[in-house]
Amino acid sequence: MKRSEIKRRPLADTTLASLEPESAAYREHDGQGLYFRIKPNGGKSWELRCQNLTHLVPSTSPLTGADLSLLNVLEVLLWIA
Repeated sequence: MKRSEIKRRPLADTTLASLEPESAAYREHDGQGLYFRIKPNGGKSWELRCQNLTHLVPSTSPLTGADLSLLNVLEVLLWIA
């Protein structure tokens, strides 16, 4: 699936699994500062962007791999917060 074909947010597991790599890395916003990154080599990972009191600090979560479902990632992020 091309990212221009995404119709709704938050992203479903089937949508995440079917996203195709492009020539440059890109990320899709899922909501609440959570992004799904797709690299040109096909690698997929989650990225959580948190706002610090002084500036926006990008931080990549250690949650990588296509086999992680959105529900599992959200459970871990809620546990961390």
